[in-house]
Amino acid sequence: MGYIEELIEKGLWVFPVRGSGSYEEAKAPLSFKRDGKEVTWKSKEILGIAVEYEKAGHRAWGLWLKGSNLFGIDIDVRKAGNFDTAKLEYIDSELCSVGAYVEETASGGRHYIFRCSLNAALISDAPWVEYKYDGYFVIYPTIFSVSGREYRYVRICGELPPEASIEERDVRKRVEDVFRAAGISVRIVLGGAQVHSTRSAPQFPQLPRLEAKKILEKSGGDPLAAAAELFSKVGCHGMATALRRVLSGERVRVKKVMVDSMRIERTSRFLFLHLVACALRMLWIDEGQAREALERIEFIDSDEDPVKDSRKNAIDNAYRYSTYRIMASGMCRICSAAGIEPCPIKDPYLLLSSAARKKF
Repeated sequence: MGYIEELIEKGLWVFPVRGSGSYEEAKAPLSFKRDGKEVTWKSKEILGIAVEYEKAGHRAWGLWLKGSNLFGIDIDVRKAGNFDTAKLEYIDSELCSVGAYVEETASGGRHYIFRCSLNAALISDAPWVEYKYDGYFVIYPTIFSVSGREYRYVRICGELPPEASIEERDVRKRVEDVFRAAGISVRIVLGGAQVHSTRSAPQFPQLPRLEAKKILEKSGGDPLAAAAELFSKVGCHGMATALRRVLSGERVRVKKVMVDSMRIERTSRFLFLHLVACALRMLWIDEGQAREALERIEFIDSDEDPVKDSRKNAIDNAYRYSTYRIMASGMCRICSAAGIEPCPIKDPYLLLSSAARKKF
């Protein structure tokens, strides 16, 4: 029995990722068609496919943490600036001693994995220290082939599933103390909606309630019409026009967008929906109404399942994160490429954020 098959036998959710192309493309999950049905990385059928791929010699693997009752902390050294990466050895040693699973990523960063069957989140003042719960890590023994070079994930200590559970208070405290000793402030939170925040991140901006009420009343109580009005007021006319077309029964057309070397239409659909979801939250539209509003947005030449995922992810990003985190990928470039311009400043997120602090 191969290593991946053993992990699946232990109840872990492992699936094949691409393993080649650009560095970001290499980490993307593979998807399949079986009996006319799309099999994604969250489909149960993917586990059988993973076993088949391992037997065929595939070398790149992802681990869905929530599906495996796990919680992961990710240190991305590429974004760490002046952080002394020698401190990683101290963190490795200390967390290995409490029973965590530790591996070095292909870029030299770290994955620290713990058992966890509850919603959990990590709050940190370092934006390059993130967590994964309902997401996935690329894991050992993955080997990427990128531009003629091989990149490997290396197991440092522990086994999957790991001994340590982040649900145990002593383990959480130990993890927080270890990171603090390395100069990184972290706090692990259990239960409730997932949170991803940094201390320096501003709270999610919302309009003064009276201003939001005026916009909603002017729009006849329609959340999408109110969002269009907000975009128009702050000068993001491309978004406003697209939403008004939706209100008249038209579909939205977005172009394929190059993001981190991944040319995928799904990304631009998500960004469009995410901006709308953020506008709805700024207008104090509750989450249920926002979900219904996004269901009304349809796209040209789009199959339903990815759009459904994009709607859910857009709502989760706008409503389930307690702080407002600006994407690092350059929103102006993406919105422009997706055909939802013009926007008068570099980042529509900043534009909407500033609108929340102004009276019209």
